[in-house]
Amino acid sequence: MSEIVIDHSCKPIIFAKFTGPPEDQGILKYLDASDVDIARGEPYVLILEAMKLDTLSTTQRKLFASWIETNRLEIQRLCAGQAYVVPSVLQRMVIRSIFMLQPMPVAYKVFSTPKEAWEWCLERLEENNVTFEERIRTCPISA
Repeated sequence: MSEIVIDHSCKPIIFAKFTGPPEDQGILKYLDASDVDIARGEPYVLILEAMKLDTLSTTQRKLFASWIETNRLEIQRLCAGQAYVVPSVLQRMVIRSIFMLQPMPVAYKVFSTPKEAWEWCLERLEENNVTFEERIRTCPISA
């Protein structure tokens, strides 16, 4: 069964990885974990790696959209940026077009590799004066 694995070991960078196409319950579990992240009240950046994800169902897209709308102000206050890692040019174009229609409440960028996303997230943290341990300057995510 596919899931969304969340790694907080390099806070304030939160790394979420789709291990394959998730079921609706997996999306709900991820959104519950995101509620906990918001409740902490600490600044963060998010990397969402979707290398093994083809698409989300209409129901799943609605779950994400509803969560974002409900938490929009807190996301804007706490999230310094969101990086999306997707494998193909076509998928990156689809994601960009979705965000044109449904704007994200924070800065975001779409990448082809986790390393590029990690470097951008470090820049976002620095631009927003968010402190972090020096050890996280090196991306621990394999490409």
